[in-house]
Amino acid sequence: MPKGHQVVVSSLVENHRSDGEKRAASRTVPAQTPSPQPSPTRGEGVRASAPCATKALQVREGSEQIRRTRSGRAEKRSNCEAKHWLPLVTHPTTPAPPGCSLRARWFWSKQGGLVLDYRLVAPRRALIIPPGASATRVDGLWRHTCCEAFIGIRGETGYREFNFAPSGQWALYAFSDYRLPLAPPAVADPAAAPSCHCQRRRHLWRLRAQVPTALLPEITAGRDWDLSLTAVVEDREGRLSYWALCHPAAAPDFHHPGGRLPALAEPLSVPQ
Repeated sequence: MPKGHQVVVSSLVENHRSDGEKRAASRTVPAQTPSPQPSPTRGEGVRASAPCATKALQVREGSEQIRRTRSGRAEKRSNCEAKHWLPLVTHPTTPAPPGCSLRARWFWSKQGGLVLDYRLVAPRRALIIPPGASATRVDGLWRHTCCEAFIGIRGETGYREFNFAPSGQWALYAFSDYRLPLAPPAVADPAAAPSCHCQRRRHLWRLRAQVPTALLPEITAGRDWDLSLTAVVEDREGRLSYWALCHPAAAPDFHHPGGRLPALAEPLSVPQ
């Protein structure tokens, strides 16, 4: 809500007087505003930091609200669906380049598959953005400006990592547990591969990627995913900043399970 915006909240104030008279009053109240180089080691019993736990609770509550109304006529939306853009923040050890901000969201495509949407705002010539290239599978995209997603199944240790560069190149990795790699999933048919497209308009870069359902972790009925949206941003001096919905570890670590938030596994709405 814009700064300075106010809402008027009316309340009835009971004044107990000798004659029992009641009077109504109103007052104005200001509106409240809702408040990669990974770590080399992993501790046992990892837990999300306070910001991560708070954001996860907000998204989880929205998910439960949708579940309660799924059988009814009313349509409910929350941060676990497409309507809201979520701010990505930098890790405290890697400050954002001056004037830069990044938001992201995820939603289901009408054509099938999961869409990952990123909006990066930055001053001109402040960043190094990879130029356009052929849409091929390439390792090491995270060494430069790159958008990423980590998707697992709630309650399980396995997950997949997706990398998307503004160049149009992509990467896909699979893990059985925290940083325990599996053989990279094969994508033989180009038509079944992930895709991404980046557009620039003055100070805005927008990258939209689409992941076919077949490349997502296989899930059974009644289960949902855990998902984190992250990014690496390279400034013109070659310095990297690490962005995520939240940072549960002392060092940047996109693989940390505490950084993944609930994501519904069934399409409920598609943004206009």
